[in-house]
Amino acid sequence: MTTEKTKVKEFFRWMEYSWHNSDIDVGKIESLTGGVDVESVSSQAVVLADDQILAFSNIRTDSSSPNSTNKAR
Repeated sequence: MTTEKTKVKEFFRWMEYSWHNSDIDVGKIESLTGGVDVESVSSQAVVLADDQILAFSNIRTDSSSPNSTNKAR
């Protein structure tokens, strides 16, 4: 029972985050690839620029999958 309480507590301390690679010159990008994964607890999005990570985010999933997709990008 103590383990379950710890897991619940850990969930609420989970942080949303996003990151952008400022080393990539967006004026020189030849191709972009993006992906979004909406799961029951978290949603992730990633953008690749010429096969390098340009940006990503990890957020809590909203009650609406379309809203979560828009927030993750």
